[in-house]
Amino acid sequence: MGALQMHDLAGLDVGYKSRKDRDPKSFDARVWRSADLLVELGRLGQKTQAGFYDYSPGDRFPRPSPLVAKLIEKVSADYCIERRRISDEEITSGVFWH
Repeated sequence: MGALQMHDLAGLDVGYKSRKDRDPKSFDARVWRSADLLVELGRLGQKTQAGFYDYSPGDRFPRPSPLVAKLIEKVSADYCIERRRISDEEITSGVFWH
């Protein structure tokens, strides 16, 4: 299970509520902008059958969402984040976790 699937399982609203109760200077809001927008659209994860992925009733199989893809592209553009392919090797090397 990937990180976005895990967020959908836990519920995107959990992190959202936590961030709203914290000092905005204590985290980088850009990192969570896509997730926050999904919550504001009512996409809370598996419990609403829509989060980062779409889900069918009674099925926890994640399906890519065209709406989410467009939202992430817009957030990337808003923050001037260059989108690029990331190899499996780069992910498993741990470079993102430092």
